[in-house]
Amino acid sequence: MQTKAKLLGLALVAVVIVSGCRAKSTTQQKLADQPQPSKLTTLLQPVRKSSAEDAGTRTNQQVTYSRFTYHQNHWRWALTTNKRTVIKGIITGVKSQDGLKKLTVKLPQKQTATVTFSWLDDAKQAYNLKSTSPRFNRNFIVGDNGKGWTTGVPEELKGTWQTDLYAAKRYHPGGLVDPAGAYESSSAAFMRTTFYVNTDRLDGRNDTYNQHKELVSEGAGWGVNHQASYKKLAHHNYWLKSYGIGTKVALNVYRVKLTNDRLKLIGVFGNIPAMTQLTATQAKADRTYGAAAAQKGDTTTASSSERRASSTTTSTSSSSDATSAVDTHNLTTDQVDQWIWLHLKQDYAGKHITIRDMFFTQTTNDDGTLTIRVKENHSTENMKKQGVTEMVDPTVGWYGINSKGELTDNTTGDSKVIATEYGK
Repeated sequence: MQTKAKLLGLALVAVVIVSGCRAKSTTQQKLADQPQPSKLTTLLQPVRKSSAEDAGTRTNQQVTYSRFTYHQNHWRWALTTNKRTVIKGIITGVKSQDGLKKLTVKLPQKQTATVTFSWLDDAKQAYNLKSTSPRFNRNFIVGDNGKGWTTGVPEELKGTWQTDLYAAKRYHPGGLVDPAGAYESSSAAFMRTTFYVNTDRLDGRNDTYNQHKELVSEGAGWGVNHQASYKKLAHHNYWLKSYGIGTKVALNVYRVKLTNDRLKLIGVFGNIPAMTQLTATQAKADRTYGAAAAQKGDTTTASSSERRASSTTTSTSSSSDATSAVDTHNLTTDQVDQWIWLHLKQDYAGKHITIRDMFFTQTTNDDGTLTIRVKENHSTENMKKQGVTEMVDPTVGWYGINSKGELTDNTTGDSKVIATEYGK
């Protein structure tokens, strides 16, 4: 009996030891699957879910799915279809270049690929992945399964929606909240957001007001507003999306919720108030007021456009030698806009459109390079003669000045060099 008792005791000890090892192993595995703080974690944490490729970039209507995961101390990425794995690999590094994120992906058989990751919106609801080898350029809406999209917009959302005036510190692209109020100053103490939902278009603007609640400047239209479609997520909850005119690569996505006849933009501009729908009369008055303000001249756009136009006249006699000698690392705002317009105006050949009919918004990236967003200004008399829709100012292109001082076209999500010398 004593022998049996000893054997039973040893068996129990063995079970405890094995169970302890398994528990320890499971704990270690869980810890290994928790990403550590890093640049990669900050970038990829929001996309740790399977996301279907948007219809605008699909090839032969085949749906691919992008998924970033963290496993065994490594970030991993896979591009799959319903039937097979297209690409998979371990992400070994990330580098910022010209405002974009370059992922180094280690593929099977010791091959590597450089995949460019870029957010398509400030709220981080959609992203683009692009590579030259293997070659692909695809858009993904975070967490979307690719099904259930309907052309147009829901009837209950159609119209012009607008917030009351709100403290500027509540406005933060991407939904980031800064209690200090980075956007608040005496000349920009308040804001008002307007969102246009039309049958085929989506657009909006953010107007800025001073501490006396007087209009300081009317924001340019958000653009990317053609071929609208929607997906119902829950009761009165929707995704809305639209594309740039003439392309389905330029994608923008909004998440909206309608509650008690008030529309809320979720995760787009921080903690801004819900919007109420304007009547037809109010909407018309609102646009008339806005157009008049734009004609008076936004201090950062319209007035500089006039200076650019006059400089165009005086610079036509300059020689090509003079322009090529310009240091493209130290351009003025006007020089940047003129250089872009030299290439962009080809798209308006025969339409009598000038640089005066454009908005140029320049942003300095983390690495010191420039990104420039170009929009049509539909408030100018010249644009009105073209029969444009006055309530929208569509984005027509994204450009950049890279670290080499080269002009790049970033409209399709990459950085294609279109000029290496100023004025060419």
